[in-house]
Amino acid sequence: MARAKTQLTGFSRFLIFLLIATPVIFFGVTTYKGEDPMQTLRDLVSGKTTPTEQPAEPTPPANTPSTAEAPAAETAPMTEIEVNGELAKLREENVFKDRRITDLYRENEELKAALQEKEAELREAVEQLEKIRSAIGQ
Repeated sequence: MARAKTQLTGFSRFLIFLLIATPVIFFGVTTYKGEDPMQTLRDLVSGKTTPTEQPAEPTPPANTPSTAEAPAAETAPMTEIEVNGELAKLREENVFKDRRITDLYRENEELKAALQEKEAELREAVEQLEKIRSAIGQ
């Protein structure tokens, strides 16, 4: 008996490729991100979280309390020492930011001055070019 040849269409080959490649890529990406691929898969299947639902949280500055500390701080009253320590941190951060703002304003003024110099040089070059063109008769 002769066996009939079965031909796969391009679309069916693509589907088979996706069935093989998708899990491999998923496990590779989650491992690369430093997450547990199996736990991530369980979370996705159980509907706990999806990648699009996770808000992108900016990383807090080094001298501010982390988000893990915030709920504990809300539930328990802070002592005077903790308040004073927090206040000192905030003052240091404020001084740092004030200095940074001053530096940025200074840099901005320097860039404005440099821009004005370059524009003056450009106008002078254009005037010289016009003089040259008029001298040669163009």
